[in-house]
Amino acid sequence: MNPTPSLDRLLAKVVQGECWIWIGAVTSSGTPSCSFQGRGRSARQVFYGQFVGGIPEGLVVVPMCGQPLCLRPEHLQAATRSEVASRFKSRGERFWAKVEKGSACWLWTGAVNTSGYGVMGDYRGWRELAHRYSYQIHIGPIRVGHYVCHRCDVRACVHPDHLFEGTPKENNLDALKKGRNLSWLGGENHPAARFTELQAREILRRAKAGEKQVDLAVEFGVSSTTISSLVRGLRWRCLHSEERPWG
Repeated sequence: MNPTPSLDRLLAKVVQGECWIWIGAVTSSGTPSCSFQGRGRSARQVFYGQFVGGIPEGLVVVPMCGQPLCLRPEHLQAATRSEVASRFKSRGERFWAKVEKGSACWLWTGAVNTSGYGVMGDYRGWRELAHRYSYQIHIGPIRVGHYVCHRCDVRACVHPDHLFEGTPKENNLDALKKGRNLSWLGGENHPAARFTELQAREILRRAKAGEKQVDLAVEFGVSSTTISSLVRGLRWRCLHSEERPWG
């Protein structure tokens, strides 16, 4: 199939991986939406129609992978509204059957992964972490690339009041505050990072070209010690392992 210009424009708003994640507009309920051929449409219906085929009258298109922002054609299925309702109800029933509500935390009593987080799944291959599922049904969709973190620091907890959404760096900073070892983290994802990767590369390039570290420190708003640590490979070791610029 050769994509049309209109479809090309929509494909530019998709991050393709195991799922095709929509990064464009969404409705108030978190469903991908778009303008196609001059009118507002469900992005799911557009992608299904363009890649799979016509949608029978009375059916709706849903992502069988369980990711509400997924538009990968192989993950989309046309189903009746009653089938959709039954599908989500069955997930909800499985979820609540494994939740033990306490006075503080709501503890997941089902399967957990090696990190101690609850896991869910169904026979169609859908998989999700229990606390992320709880966040989605109680609070709303999770933005692409974001984590769902625990205020209570109990990984088996699925209480929505104990959950919050955060970027990878916010998640790492929260872990650092709670005393976890983050020595394995590097680059801009480390909570103590003072630069983005682009800034760190620029500083290394200019230092190698002969610019004074004190001048770089003033420009980037950090101490000379911080610049020196970057230049000597005490910070951002990942960049030095690519190509060590200092002898």
